[in-house]
Amino acid sequence: MLNNIGITTNDQINSVAKETEFKTNSLRTIKYSYNPLITPQMSKDEAAKKTRGWLFSQISWEPTAVTEMVRTQSYIPSELKDGHKIKSNVKAVYNIILDFDNGTPTLQEFLSHVENFRFACVVHTTTNHQKLKKDSKSGKELPETAVDKFRVIIPLKEPISLSAYAATEAFWVKKFSTIDTTSFQGSRYFKVNPNAEVYFHYTYVDSTGATVEAEFLDVFKEKIILESFKKKQAGRSGKVVTEKYDGSFSIDDSVRLQDGTEIKFKNITGKTQVLCPFCDPAKRQSPDKHNAFADFNKAGQIYLYCSSEDKTFWSYTSEIVSERSSLFFNETVGYASRIDESGFVIFKNNDDWLNYCHFNDINPACKIFLPRVKIIFDPAKQSGLQKEYFNMFQESDYLKGHNKTQPLISGDEVLMRMEKETPVIYEIMMNLFGESEYLKGFLNWHAVILQHRIKLDTAWLITSKEEGIGKGLMFDRILQPLYGKRQSMLVLGNNMAKNFNSQDQNLWLKVFDEVYSPGNAKENLARKEWLKYIITAREQTIELKGIDSFQVQNHMNLILYSNNECPIFLGSKDRRFNVIRNENAKKTIELSFYRNNVDMQECIEVELERLADLLLSYDSDIDSANTAIDSIAKDKLKEVTADEYEEFAKALVDRDETFFLLSEVFPPSESDRMFAPGISISPEGSEVELAIKDGYIPAKSMGRLCKFHFIGHYKNILSRLRLKGIEKLSKKIKGTTQTVYTIR
Repeated sequence: MLNNIGITTNDQINSVAKETEFKTNSLRTIKYSYNPLITPQMSKDEAAKKTRGWLFSQISWEPTAVTEMVRTQSYIPSELKDGHKIKSNVKAVYNIILDFDNGTPTLQEFLSHVENFRFACVVHTTTNHQKLKKDSKSGKELPETAVDKFRVIIPLKEPISLSAYAATEAFWVKKFSTIDTTSFQGSRYFKVNPNAEVYFHYTYVDSTGATVEAEFLDVFKEKIILESFKKKQAGRSGKVVTEKYDGSFSIDDSVRLQDGTEIKFKNITGKTQVLCPFCDPAKRQSPDKHNAFADFNKAGQIYLYCSSEDKTFWSYTSEIVSERSSLFFNETVGYASRIDESGFVIFKNNDDWLNYCHFNDINPACKIFLPRVKIIFDPAKQSGLQKEYFNMFQESDYLKGHNKTQPLISGDEVLMRMEKETPVIYEIMMNLFGESEYLKGFLNWHAVILQHRIKLDTAWLITSKEEGIGKGLMFDRILQPLYGKRQSMLVLGNNMAKNFNSQDQNLWLKVFDEVYSPGNAKENLARKEWLKYIITAREQTIELKGIDSFQVQNHMNLILYSNNECPIFLGSKDRRFNVIRNENAKKTIELSFYRNNVDMQECIEVELERLADLLLSYDSDIDSANTAIDSIAKDKLKEVTADEYEEFAKALVDRDETFFLLSEVFPPSESDRMFAPGISISPEGSEVELAIKDGYIPAKSMGRLCKFHFIGHYKNILSRLRLKGIEKLSKKIKGTTQTVYTIR
């Protein structure tokens, strides 16, 4: 398809020689739609509102006429039903449009490619070609931001369908990866440019050295898309078939069932046996017996498989049944995506999309018809596909089956009924919590979450000196089935991330097993700060590889497990953590009900539905659930871990210079006041203040700070601070290496 050609610029289009050379081309026409109500003075947004009044037109394929069109008319490369500019009204596409708007390639670089095209085309600059960008706040032009912006019009030998046009995208993106792919929508309009530079291409030099006329592009002959996208010319009856570019039937068509009744394809709800309307009944062994079935693929497109011909027929790609689709255009990230058990998976490039379609019998052209929605996870909203979003949240069977008309019951009554109706679950939980008041608070916490579908501002820390007392069992067999397996997770504490990941965006309950890192005070401090953040954060920033970061709501509630008595540093005024430690807890194999694991698991499964009903009938209290309880274990943890050294370290982590009382540690001297009357801090103090704001303390000033804040030998103080994560290291500051104290 590629060879040498000639290019006519806007400065040459009136050349007599060129017009003489172009006589054969002038017999052809280029077809498109334009709107006479759109003027060059209109903004892009104003023009976009002109969705009606588009006229189908054609002009001679010669430089003067085409240049006039580019400079005076906004255009669409298609014919529109009733002149209404929406996708579903695209009757046929007559031109391929390539849009380049990021400066790569440059105009001259692209024109060097055009010299090798064997097909005709026009290249013209757009309204923002070589214009400087403006700052969004000040409105001032930004230097060195002007780039080449241009468009290519490629007339087609024969019109193609909207889905066929979308299918050409893969070919062009492979050739020119920087194309704006929205130009393959078929219904997109392109703004008029009165000052367009126009480059007209109509001949090329073949292998013999002869100048040959460039034909309009044949996308089928050049194998840009498959022949299957071509319209059918005639049916078996010999009558001309209505133009169908990308399927064999419409979902509004009817098909016969074996009993002779007819049903429209769109009313099929699942795999249905039918009589094939496409094959010859005379060639069937049993003409009156079903020989085909209709069903949906993963894109929500209906297909019919005929066993007589061993052939599959498809509905139009534009007639996707959205509620049956597991594929969506993900508005949150700007990519086509699919839903699976772990959440949504993004098709990050066209090859990934084509490969998935190939192995799942999906027409790739359906991509432009996928429902465009935001992917969210919100337990308080309706699940599945809605008008503006697809909610990943799914109610567990235990939540779905609850009788909501039952009267509410108090926490004390819940405990009494648990003891009678769910004795195995009750004994496991009492073994963990030790006291009924603590267990009642834990049950209220879950009742609030499950009933009101909200995120709470508190978390539970359950510690024990024994292993095997039922912490993991409680999550695996009791909590996870209630919350739903896909939206609850237990992970090891050493896998605790320092930011949110793709799994977190679809979690309602997350359990960290062993949050304590032995011998690593710095890590433990960092974990505590991260936990405090995710407990109260209402939004989370998700960073996926190869995708721009995006924000989603944080619906994650936390439970922490540890076999260490002091797994995290807890501040004296902590308001987030409920801390529980039953010193008399037994291993589950020592509990009264225990026979063997299988028997225990079966008992829990039998009792779980009753527990769900009790929790969902609990007269729960949101304020109580959002308030951390007082417990002996929490008081002991605060006493051991919340000391002056931790507060010092935390202030450095938070870069809180006010904590250090720098004006008292570094008061100005008389000579300081002589040169700067009215100052309240010495130059050294000011230097330390700036350093703390950057997260470090200069080593030369550390002694004075420690002497002011602590009592004891300097080396001992540094040793205690080291346990809290503060380390001595070298740091390059303003080009020189200095010794500082910081938390790595």
